[in-house]
Amino acid sequence: MANLTLEQANSLLPSVAHGSIPNPLKLIYTLIAEPKWGKSTWFSTFPDSVLVAFEQGQAFIEAKKVVIDAWAAKNSQVTEDDEGLRHMTFVDFVDAICASDMFKFVIIDTADMAARMCVDYNCTRLGITHPSDMEYGKGYDQALNAPFRQLIGRIAKSGRGIGFITHTEIKDSRFTSGTKARKECSLPGGVVKFIIPQSDMVLHGKFGSLNKQTGKRDRILVTEGSDDMLAGSRAQGKYRMPSRFIVDPVHPWQQWESFFNDPDAAEAAEAAYNKSIKKAKAEPEESDAK
Repeated sequence: MANLTLEQANSLLPSVAHGSIPNPLKLIYTLIAEPKWGKSTWFSTFPDSVLVAFEQGQAFIEAKKVVIDAWAAKNSQVTEDDEGLRHMTFVDFVDAICASDMFKFVIIDTADMAARMCVDYNCTRLGITHPSDMEYGKGYDQALNAPFRQLIGRIAKSGRGIGFITHTEIKDSRFTSGTKARKECSLPGGVVKFIIPQSDMVLHGKFGSLNKQTGKRDRILVTEGSDDMLAGSRAQGKYRMPSRFIVDPVHPWQQWESFFNDPDAAEAAEAAYNKSIKKAKAEPEESDAK
């Protein structure tokens, strides 16, 4: 492409701005929460999504699913179990999804187990028992970081959104004010350094107060991080996104989508959350009152 004319060069460069109102199905998310919060369930409400199950625990989730049995295999093949679920390696899944026009959103459930499968396969391939068996940094790069980055990168380049699921883990984090406990995620450090910067949104789920109408605790999603919790969004400052909100138990996707199209929806959701906090403080739960 050397020796381009001015007209040719200008034709190759963007002439209009993009990204003012993104499609939530094309974003990359990391969702962190405690076990049984409902991470898989929330993502599975995204339309035209596929749940890539690296571990058990999705039996009650209604979604189109693929079960991953290994990261890769020399003689891999797609099988089907008694329930009709397709089983394959992650390499085979990525080959299939990137060659397909099906599904707009891919759910990685969980990213932790995906990382473990990646390490298990590549340690065997490299003839080591643990990444630390190789010289400093090299083992982790060859057994985990590079192969994980390459396959996830292929999915992202296909134009699909990705939802990474991981668990809450309390870690000591250093700030200018000192070291304090912070809710972060349970992923290995190398994967965190890849996933978090790539994520358009890092969401942290937590349990709220008991909802007397549903008989269950509210599910809260945090979109704005703090010294106490890992979360964050590139949406901040561009358009209205609630910093905290109660997940709609009936129409979670419609609620989430509305935040991208209706600034009043975000304001109303945050107001409802603040109201629930005040109510919880004024009316202690029965277990607290006894």
